[in-house]
Amino acid sequence: MDERIEVHTSAVDRYEGDTLRNNYHDNDFYIYSMYRPNGKGIVPTFITICVSKSKNTLTYEEILD
Repeated sequence: MDERIEVHTSAVDRYEGDTLRNNYHDNDFYIYSMYRPNGKGIVPTFITICVSKSKNTLTYEEILD
């Protein structure tokens, strides 16, 4: 799965602010994504969890930006 969802926000500082969460689905997967700023000097966390609609699989991806 190579599709990326861009989050558009008015926040300029990506290290401070609210945690952003999104639940959505496409033809093959149910998807949960979460972006959490961790404070000044600490990289933000981006987590994506995909559950296949047709297979018995779950994919967990955590990116420390």
